[in-house]
Amino acid sequence: MANSDDKQLGLDPILVHGARAVRAGLVGEVITRSIFESYRVKVVKDNRVFHNPGGDLWIPAHNQILIPQYAHRSDLKFDYMYINFKRNIYLPIECKNQMSAGTTDQKLADLIDILGQCDFPAFWIILTGGGFNPKVTKRMYDKVRALKNIRGKLIFNEGALLVRAIERLVEHGET
Repeated sequence: MANSDDKQLGLDPILVHGARAVRAGLVGEVITRSIFESYRVKVVKDNRVFHNPGGDLWIPAHNQILIPQYAHRSDLKFDYMYINFKRNIYLPIECKNQMSAGTTDQKLADLIDILGQCDFPAFWIILTGGGFNPKVTKRMYDKVRALKNIRGKLIFNEGALLVRAIERLVEHGET
């Protein structure tokens, strides 16, 4: 998710966070995309026609699509938006990678607040790497559970957890 403070200040995220941090953040995105593609979910570029949940515009040949860098608002992009047209599922997905203790732990609370205020019934945050502080992760699980009128999930890419979560989403519509 783009940092709006950086954008307002006119700062390039690569200069602010470092090229290494930007590359490291792509790990979860690449893994997530690969798993969705293995379930034959079509990856497409963002298009405003996809921004009308429940609209009667048209249903593409692929009933399920994954949109990288989905522009929800002019100041807010999700790493991915999963859409299942048949089941009317619009699921924003954010990917966070943490190799050692650091700032991603602190940014999770803000990310949950932002996703919790969006107009979607559910969201996922996919966590990769082994550097997330267990105490912080526990607080984030509690924060997600406390949300009203929205269902959020923190999913670790450990073992087959992420694969199983995507399988249940794609095949059974479980958000």
